[in-house]
Amino acid sequence: MNDNDPFAIVFTIIFHPFVVMWMGQLLHMLKKLRDDEENGASLGLWTYIHTHPYRILFSVIAGIVVYGLLHTSHQINVASAFACGYMAESMIGAFTKKQLRAIGDSDEKTVDGEPISEKIEPAGPEDVRSEK
Repeated sequence: MNDNDPFAIVFTIIFHPFVVMWMGQLLHMLKKLRDDEENGASLGLWTYIHTHPYRILFSVIAGIVVYGLLHTSHQINVASAFACGYMAESMIGAFTKKQLRAIGDSDEKTVDGEPISEKIEPAGPEDVRSEK
């Protein structure tokens, strides 16, 4: 292909490993939204991004770190970059599920085995909560 060919330029940009990493992250996010939609909890992409900013940030940073590791070890190619992005987005979901299992299925939040409601001390006279 000619270097001045617009198709070649666009193709080179779209399939640069760093861009492909983000495509992997986006594809995994879209898969999650599709799964949620099938289960009756439909969210739009922008709503998901705005309601999960830390999940998105974690995914982006994890993807960049793994991309950097692959790059410095001379293992980066389009396939490894895509896997890096897809797995970075997947990793936060697995980590979150593991943490929720560690906490347990209890609806009541606890600190040191005691319900949080018993650990909260009134702030002072301005605290208008009633003790019933």
